[in-house]
Amino acid sequence: MHKWGIVLIFFVASYPLWNCANQTTPMGGPKDTIPPIIVKSIPANKQRNYKDKEIQLVFNEAVNLNNAKEEILISPTIGKDVEYKVRKNTVTINPAKPWENNTTYSITFREGVRDITENNAPKNLKLAFSTGPLIDSMSVKGRVKNALNTTLPEKITVALFQSDTFNIFKHSPQYFTQINDRAEFSLENIKAGIYYIYAFEDKNKNLKVESRTEKFGFLSNHIELLAPIGNIEINLVNLDMRELKMNNSRNNGLQTRIKFNKSISTYTLRSENNNQLIHSFGDDQSEVVMYNPTIIKDSLRLYLFAQDSISTIV
Repeated sequence: MHKWGIVLIFFVASYPLWNCANQTTPMGGPKDTIPPIIVKSIPANKQRNYKDKEIQLVFNEAVNLNNAKEEILISPTIGKDVEYKVRKNTVTINPAKPWENNTTYSITFREGVRDITENNAPKNLKLAFSTGPLIDSMSVKGRVKNALNTTLPEKITVALFQSDTFNIFKHSPQYFTQINDRAEFSLENIKAGIYYIYAFEDKNKNLKVESRTEKFGFLSNHIELLAPIGNIEINLVNLDMRELKMNNSRNNGLQTRIKFNKSISTYTLRSENNNQLIHSFGDDQSEVVMYNPTIIKDSLRLYLFAQDSISTIV
């Protein structure tokens, strides 16, 4: 009986609860189809030099909050620690951190505020204000598409960043919004400058791209925001951007099974003496199976090259 083993050599080259009281819906009467109308806000829309911390909105009827932490978007971000409250027809917003000096903020309410009768939400309710003497007025508008099919994407975040060292997989953006039911987006009250734009699913609500589980897309070139820009189009793809690595190699005598951390698109496998080897993908394309030669004297050196969909080679 021959004792033998297998040595694999790999070559790696990487290329690139908020607090609120639920109010009671009145009974009887005609169906209410008119959404609440804002009659007063503190600060007023487009107000400059706002120095207080609390935001207050007064409507013409009693309202409720609807998943406010998800539906109400504040850009630039003020952090996740924000308190939303409702009392009769008044909504208040209190961030834990103070507003930054000389900064224009834009608050988009989406479906975050509804009336108590038929859950009607105000259409396109937004509030912009500045903590300094100027209101930033640049805007970026466009739409998001699925690159491989014609279905409209849903619940996609669109974001802007400026720094060349910004990493969409590690960092959170300064400006962001979400698409509407027509997959359109509008980023408003942006400071003039040079930006990069991208879109992603953000399933775990951390404002970072998780390429293993989330679709994403971006424009490779920057946009120069010196005037309002429209008609931006971003295509979404599923692309696992993690570095390709081998997880393990197991030899059961008849087979050697080589497992990677994600699917690979192609591979080549050869022995040092160029003898013909029988091999194939395993249970899926993250695994390569080699059927061991029947006769090996002491050991057999193998050379395996694998490539993923983003051209990382192992």
